[in-house]
Amino acid sequence: MLTTTIQKVMAEDLPCDGCVHASKCGAEKLACYAFAMYVYNGDAHPATPRKPTRRTYARVMWFEDKNLIREINREMKNREIA
Repeated sequence: MLTTTIQKVMAEDLPCDGCVHASKCGAEKLACYAFAMYVYNGDAHPATPRKPTRRTYARVMWFEDKNLIREINREMKNREIA
């Protein structure tokens, strides 16, 4: 069962797949809103901003920071993306 779940997750499109920032993010510990939404929600809207920063990375890695997701959702709503 666990193996099936892992295989399913590995087969999904990830927000970093095909992203021009992917190698830089990994090397410099950066994250964008799309990555944050994936971590917290399991998916990200295709139009979610991909402007990686160290601040977002730090907040994503601190899993208790639910305010980050509220801020992303508010920003997306203001942009009428969501």
